[in-house]
Amino acid sequence: MFRIPVRTLLGVAALACTMPAQADFVVNGTFDNFVPRNGAGGGWTDINTDDGGGWQTGGNPGRYYILNDSGGLGSDPTLSQTIAGLVPGATYTLTGDYRAVYAFGDTGGVQAFGASIDGTFVFESPGLTDDLFHSFNVNFIAPASTVTLALAAERNGVDFDFGVDNISLNGVTATDTPEPGACALILASGLSGGVLFRRRRIRGALNSENRSAV
Repeated sequence: MFRIPVRTLLGVAALACTMPAQADFVVNGTFDNFVPRNGAGGGWTDINTDDGGGWQTGGNPGRYYILNDSGGLGSDPTLSQTIAGLVPGATYTLTGDYRAVYAFGDTGGVQAFGASIDGTFVFESPGLTDDLFHSFNVNFIAPASTVTLALAAERNGVDFDFGVDNISLNGVTATDTPEPGACALILASGLSGGVLFRRRRIRGALNSENRSAV
């Protein structure tokens, strides 16, 4: 019978229990640090944002970022960030908070706000009828190890601007670290299995010696 060495089993268990938890891939997703309008800084790059937008107070909580361009056609105010270290083909979840700022109402199904990965929108929203924060949570499959995350408002020719906050991107497959209790159980199982295996080896060797002596 094929047996995996006890040392190997314990090594795998120890590795699983010492791997760091998956960190958020987004830098400054809470906008606690300053992000300049129409420039790069604080982890983000902004384009097409006018004086009515930018880094503001009134977030959820603290600071947030308003995407506003006074309805300029073909110049959607957009925040973007390069995300590196993903595993192509793995599933990730993108979450965040968004709210209407200066314009409210039904856009007739026209998607005024959206979050995209490499230009493909994974989340979209029409205009909102209130100024409360709403949350989005969407899974996507990473197309490459490095992607561009973008958040855009006033899309599709409608003058509906949005504020964004608490943007986060985390892995949901093959990235979870076992809980401390699970780690203890894994290691304990490995140790007990190793002790049992050694006892069987010793017992087998003694039995073999006894049979030889007869």
